[in-house]
Amino acid sequence: MKLKIFAMVATAMFAALLLANAAAQPTVVSTIPVAGGLSVAVNPTTNHIYLIHEFATLAVIDGTTNTVVERVYLGPTVTDNTNVEPFAVAVNPSTNRIYVTSPSSLDGQPDTARRVFVIDGATNTKVDTITVGSFPAGVAVNSNTNRIYVANFVSGDVSVIDGATDIVVATVPVGVGAWGIALNPNTNRIYVANRLTGNVSVIDGATNTVVASVPAGTGPWGVAVNPTTNRIYVTDRFGACDKVFVIDGATDTVVTTVRVPQCVESVAVNPTTNHIYVASDYASFISVIDGATNAVAATVSLGDNLRQILGVAANPATNMIYVAGGPAVSVIQDTTDLDGDGVPDGDDNCSGIYNPDQADLDGDGIGDVCDDNDGVPEGQDNCPTVYNPDQADRDRDRIGDACDDSDSDGVFDDLDNCPTVRNSDQADLDGDGLGDACDPDDDGDGVPEGLDNCPTVHNPDQADLDGDGLGDACDPDNDNDGVSDGLDNCPTVHNSDQADLDGDGLGNACDPDDDGDGVPDTGDACPAENSTGLDTDNDGCIDKITELGAFVETLFATGAIDLTMHNSVYSKIDAAIAAATADKVCTAVNQLGALKNEIEAHTDKKVSEDAALVLLEFITNAQTYMLVMTGVDRC
Repeated sequence: MKLKIFAMVATAMFAALLLANAAAQPTVVSTIPVAGGLSVAVNPTTNHIYLIHEFATLAVIDGTTNTVVERVYLGPTVTDNTNVEPFAVAVNPSTNRIYVTSPSSLDGQPDTARRVFVIDGATNTKVDTITVGSFPAGVAVNSNTNRIYVANFVSGDVSVIDGATDIVVATVPVGVGAWGIALNPNTNRIYVANRLTGNVSVIDGATNTVVASVPAGTGPWGVAVNPTTNRIYVTDRFGACDKVFVIDGATDTVVTTVRVPQCVESVAVNPTTNHIYVASDYASFISVIDGATNAVAATVSLGDNLRQILGVAANPATNMIYVAGGPAVSVIQDTTDLDGDGVPDGDDNCSGIYNPDQADLDGDGIGDVCDDNDGVPEGQDNCPTVYNPDQADRDRDRIGDACDDSDSDGVFDDLDNCPTVRNSDQADLDGDGLGDACDPDDDGDGVPEGLDNCPTVHNPDQADLDGDGLGDACDPDNDNDGVSDGLDNCPTVHNSDQADLDGDGLGNACDPDDDGDGVPDTGDACPAENSTGLDTDNDGCIDKITELGAFVETLFATGAIDLTMHNSVYSKIDAAIAAATADKVCTAVNQLGALKNEIEAHTDKKVSEDAALVLLEFITNAQTYMLVMTGVDRC
């Protein structure tokens, strides 16, 4: 039976707040002064809480005393010079191992890490480092199978780690922007929020294959699972940004959407109470959803100031919730009676609304305070089982909009985003609440469909590089060179030949360094010659014996070589060139070797130390080049 609870229920909720015992509401019972909070996880067995802390550390909190008992440094080692940036944390309570993802170094170089750190919870020490996919973000652990799952944002896949060996045993492609991840250990299903494709991938842990894809808004972010009810909760951070999608794990379908009074970010479930805690990026409170009613049943104040709330986790053994972000971690005591009426939520016929008498006049299992009761006599009510005091009836068929389906598309009018146009799929490309079937601007870019050069892709600038009438946002070949953008090595520059001298995947037409030697073409004297490792003066050309004289002249002009040394060097260069010209490669190489000995003997006398170093390097490069070009192994 469909329940509609509008003004009457809002009034009842206010009454509940007045009547309920304040202690019945989830309440902050402690504040732990530890900064950071990008992610937080709980080991219910040891009652230890793990927090991604500042300065590349993992803070360990004792849940009994609510104090930080250890800080595990995850930073550089002797063999690894890059700084690390811890991102997400998960715990295996069975093995007491903690897993921390690190997607990039702090020096601004993206994707240099691709690591998962393994920490032994018994000793609070880092015991292993595992290489995974590109930009590892979320992480989840199945303690039943001892498998660890890592969502890789850039590579769009999930790395599956065997916790017994710390080895990646499988890689499962999911979708672009894999971000949040959670799992149900009872069903061995893993749920991955794909930020950039608006869906949740469902992975079968037994086969490591994607078995379903569930649409979940425009930017699914956080994921949490109640293994007891097999419900999955997904926050949608983009678009309206205030939605939590509820997925039935048995059918892999969205069964409802819950709106919360703030933009959503992280989410956690306490399976003991069936309460879902939803945090936002910046807020002074956290929302609590009752899993039995799929409605916001409470909000918990975190203080007067806005905080950047990024992590939230639950300990089902103690019913404590940990909210991390900003300068502190807030500890919330959960409750089994959200509305404070003395009836446990699981037995309450109106969970979330104060009704200690549990009155149920019609005996339908739904308490009177949340039953229809819209003030319209049953014989006159156009929706007798749905609360609709306004009796709205758009098509005047004597069936109220709250329970009518005017366009016969299977969606009730008051929920239908096109109530007069048949659209059973309720497709809404731009998420503006108006279905595509009746929206004059499907992609919400402000350009009407008839004028939009990309009617299904948001592109308010209507950019059209090749002027073919198809906007760049949806044009498969923006530069109109006959090569589709996905395969084009210069998608915005016309280059039908796709020439790519250095094979770096960037065509010569748009490559600032065609030969890939690190010297930009604008300053490269030899733009088609890769001089990597053989270019002392960084002019883009390989150091050759024929160019050695000019190099010496440059040094002589600066006073780095005196005249006698200059003349001696020059004569030996001429002799080496003559030998090389006569195909006497080894003679030339040996003569250059003798020249190097002479330079070393006169360093800081007839030639400055700096000049000697660069000159010796130039000569060595010239020797190497001669041997390579002639195929001589050694002399």
